[in-house]
Amino acid sequence: MGIFCRRRNELPAGVLTALPNWNSYRVAEDKFAVLDIAQKAGCPVPFTEKVESWSHLKNLSRHAEMSWPIVLKSHIGNSAKGVRIAHNTDELFAKFKELVETFHLTEDHWPIVQEFLPGEAAGVCVLYQKGQCVATFAERYLRCKEPGKFGTSTLREPFDNQQLIDRATHIMDRLNWNGVAHLDFIEDKNGDFRLIEINPRLWGALALSIFSGVDFPYLWYLTALGESIDEPVVSKYPPIKCRWIVGDYLAVLELVKRRMFKEAARVLIPQPKCRHDDFVLTDPLPFVFEMLDYAVKFINGGRSINPVTRGMIR
Repeated sequence: MGIFCRRRNELPAGVLTALPNWNSYRVAEDKFAVLDIAQKAGCPVPFTEKVESWSHLKNLSRHAEMSWPIVLKSHIGNSAKGVRIAHNTDELFAKFKELVETFHLTEDHWPIVQEFLPGEAAGVCVLYQKGQCVATFAERYLRCKEPGKFGTSTLREPFDNQQLIDRATHIMDRLNWNGVAHLDFIEDKNGDFRLIEINPRLWGALALSIFSGVDFPYLWYLTALGESIDEPVVSKYPPIKCRWIVGDYLAVLELVKRRMFKEAARVLIPQPKCRHDDFVLTDPLPFVFEMLDYAVKFINGGRSINPVTRGMIR
């Protein structure tokens, strides 16, 4: 989506869009810059610092607000591809160096260091029309592609949490947003949700919000046409779950690789009242092609369950 935000003036006449301005998009995309906006909006965030030097990195590992494990992450990335978890000083330096060298990160875009949050993860989906929020939906992550609820969620449920939605909208209000976005939160040790990042685009777990009564693609289309949505669209939060099948298959591979056989078996247990992100009986071909696409990426990516394409991490 960033390409269209940056170059919208080059689009042919008559093309209708509902996109944020380029400056707002750049802030939302940057996992470090967006935390300042969140704090000004009254939303708690984890302790986070930008690394200036190797000695600075060492000092940060001893900071009073830091304790092991420590999170390293790139400024820009998705699906936890640019994220590493360090459990001691040697790991911290080794993984920091690996991130910098693997993704050719320049010094001004070195990875940031962040406090590890131990609690549950949740997300808030929003749609804005020229600075005005017109649709919201919250979800709780029940399982993710990697152990410890790390990485992209593969099983989730609706989450009726107005406080979380209020925090998300206060942040996006400050960005004077236009279009869709998805915000990730994790609980701290006291059970308070803190903002982790914003995905300024449509999100992978889109199906759950649609099954729950908030059709973000259609509503986004309406805003692009300039049609007003007078009353904010909210979900009734039905008691359902939604599963990303291919993501769960990848999770099983990773768990077996780590010899976590009981955890792998639990992933395969059917869930009651469960829908799917990527499969419907009336239109099965997208699921088939998704499987083929991930199989190719898995093989070409050195059998990684989280393959990276060029330019994704920066």
